[in-house]
Amino acid sequence: MTPITDKTDSVEAGRHTPGPFTVRQPDAWPFDIEVVGPDGEVAWSERRFAHSTRQKNLSDCMHAVGFDYDERPGIIASLERQLAGVHLRAAAPEMLEALKACADNLASLGWHHAEAVARAAISKAEGRS
Repeated sequence: MTPITDKTDSVEAGRHTPGPFTVRQPDAWPFDIEVVGPDGEVAWSERRFAHSTRQKNLSDCMHAVGFDYDERPGIIASLERQLAGVHLRAAAPEMLEALKACADNLASLGWHHAEAVARAAISKAEGRS
């Protein structure tokens, strides 16, 4: 997925774009997926995987109106995957903070393998591995 606009900072070790983010799907051409930051501004947006000039609203876009009938199931599945990925990326800062809290609790409970797995994921998210 390639963002068409991105106002977020580049990720450096330990630095992340702060959230929370909200995913917005405007009901207007070209039906880009927008992710809004805590300041109410669009942090980034993505062009839909597939859209057609025959689409008049967001529902038409999500149902692949304007494409051949036999192509629609694949296009719809791709659109759903794209939207799921945007939601995941938008939730990442909050999930990272939750994972950090969990890792600390896992350590205090003596669950060292689970703590190690959590800390490895945190390092990956922070660009340290």
